[in-house]
This record gives sequence, C-alpha cells and structure tokens, in this order.
Amino acid sequence: MRLSGPFAATVYLNGRRVGSEGDAAIDGLEGEALIDSSHDLSSARAGTNELMILVSSSKAGLHGHRLLQDLALTPELRPDARQAGYYWAGISLIGLLILIVLGFAHELMRNGVRWHTGWMLVAAVSLALALSAEISRAIINYPYVFHLPRMFVLSLGTLSAVLTWWIAQRREAGWRVPAAMLGSAGMLVLVGMVLGINPDTVTLIGLALIALLIAGEMIVRAGLRSALIDPVMAVLLATAIIAIWSPWAFLDNTVFLVLGLVLMVELVGVFQPGTATETAPVAVTTCLQTESGEKAFILAEVVAIHAAGNYAEFEMEDGQRQLTRGAFNKLMEQLAPSFMRVHRSHIVNMDYATRLQVRPSSRYSLFLGQRREIPVSRSLAGAVRERLKDAED
Repeated sequence: MRLSGPFAATVYLNGRRVGSEGDAAIDGLEGEALIDSSHDLSSARAGTNELMILVSSSKAGLHGHRLLQDLALTPELRPDARQAGYYWAGISLIGLLILIVLGFAHELMRNGVRWHTGWMLVAAVSLALALSAEISRAIINYPYVFHLPRMFVLSLGTLSAVLTWWIAQRREAGWRVPAAMLGSAGMLVLVGMVLGINPDTVTLIGLALIALLIAGEMIVRAGLRSALIDPVMAVLLATAIIAIWSPWAFLDNTVFLVLGLVLMVELVGVFQPGTATETAPVAVTTCLQTESGEKAFILAEVVAIHAAGNYAEFEMEDGQRQLTRGAFNKLMEQLAPSFMRVHRSHIVNMDYATRLQVRPSSRYSLFLGQRREIPVSRSLAGAVRERLKDAED
C-alpha cells in the first residue's frame, strides 16, 4: 500500500501495526513524516481483512477531510519517491525551457533590455520555477511540512508565467499595470495560503480569471468573429474544456504543455527585425488578403498598421480600418521605406508623423497628425527621433 500526502499515519492490518509514516497523534505531538511511503500488506489473509489508517496533520495545519491525497493498493512495494513518469510533461519540457531561457537571454545581451523580451524571459523563468517545484517530488521524498510551500511555489510560478506572457502581448501596457497585476497574483496566492485554501484551487481560479481577461481583450481589440478564429483563443477554449473535464490532469500536465508551446512560438517571433531597412523596395501599392477577398492598398493612404491577433489592421487616412490576413511580422517586406516599425504591435507611415512625446514612466508616444497617438517601444524611440529629425532637415 502506498500513502501519499501531507500527514503522519499509522497503519494497522487486522489489528496489528504493519507500518507508519511518522506517528499519528491527536495531541499535536505526531512524529514528522515523509510525503510518500509504502507499506507491506502481504500478511493479509484470504477473505475479509480489516485495514485501519490513523492520520493527523497538526504540523501542516490541514483539515481532516483534505489529508488523504492518494491511497493505492499495489502488487509490490514501490520506492518512496513518487514515480518520475507521473511528471512526464514537466520533465519533457525541462530541456525546451532551458533553450527558451538561453534564447531570450541571448536576445537581451545582443539588443539590450527590450520590454517585450524582458517580460517573456520572466515568463520562462517563472515556468521553470513552477516545473522545478512540480517534479521535485520525483527526486526528493521531502518531509510533509514542506508540501504546502512547494504547492504555493508551483501555484505562484504558474500564475506568474501566464501573467507575464499576457503582459508581453498587450499593446499599450506600461510598467505600472504589469506591477499591479503581478502583485494581484501574489496576493491571490498569499490570501490562499493564509486561509488554508488548496493551492491547486488557487491556481485554477487565477488561471480562469487571467483567461477571461485575455479573451475579453481579444474580443474588444479584434471583434468577436476575429477573436473566435484566433489561434490564441482556440488554445484558451481547448484548455478551458480540459480544465473543466479534468482539472487535476490539467494542472499536472496540460497547463505546462500549453505554456511551453506558447513560449517556444514567442522565442521564434522575438528575433524579428524592429525597423525597415534602407534598401527596402519602393512600393506604391500592396495586395493583401482580407475577409472579403484580395484587396489593393494605396500605401500613401495608409497611416498605420496594428497587430490584431492573427490579423493586421490597416488604418487609413480617412479613418477607415481594414483587417488583413497574414503574419504581421512579415508586412515590412511589402511596404515602402516611409513605413517604420515603432512597436512590436505597430507600424506607422512616417510621412504622417509629427512629433515624439515622452510620457510618465519613460513611455513614448508618436503623434500622427494632431489626434492619432501610437505607443513607441523604448528601444526604438531613438531611431524614431532620428527619422523625425531627418524629415525636418
């Protein structure tokens, strides 16, 4: 028999003590136990047997109905540490995660600290922390008093990974909003710890709230129809179904696989060039696929282009907006030299640019005419300023 959970236990078979995981006691003086243990029940007789397990968890402060996590009868004894195969998703992602962290670190060293790259690195490190906590049980059979802290590290790391990934995707997020959101995630975990809420429950609630925020932002930004066919929305819907169908399987494996895949895609996209080159071909028009078919855009009438999920949104001089299909990162190859990428989510026609303004918290905004305002990445603000200066000369 295998016992697994944050408690001390004493096992009796047919009135005879056959093993213990620490020593259960009702007076708070229980003997501290390991989180996993196996017990030999080979003395069981043919027919009916009586198995009694006394459990207590005064040192972990858990309620009685939450003590037993796993009770399994097996043909033979297994090692005390939980089998590594139980954590196959986390273990399989370790190598990929190391490559992701090294890739983002290399990008930071090569191009300096860029807002998006920095937050994606934080997301990767957070996921690495969560995975380390997740698979530690297959390596170390630790005392049960460390079980809840391990679970909260897992919870905080998972929530932080999802939050920082979302923050990196936002169009116009500054430093205050991310800090507030990360603080909220930390407070959620802290309140859960103080109230004795199961860390898995805290993680599920936090992930559900974040998923709703992401879905809501996508719908507001791109519209319901466009959001529903966006790959990110498809992933959210699929993971939501899995989480509802089998929440614990979702937390054990699926959430890590989804996050690892998302970060891998981000690692590929983060190396895209940020500005147009001087040798860019002169273009007057460009033809792109829209929802109503192929359409030719007169580039001189295009004021700005914005990333919109799996689409690119063209903003025209007359105020009209048109969604086009295709990768936003590859648009620069089809545009005239007057276009410049000023943000990971924005390309502008510099012929319409009037001035660059510094906002609070060292944020930058580029004005196109008097009313249109576009956020500018800190790393690209210098290049934008030079383009404006050259235009004045």
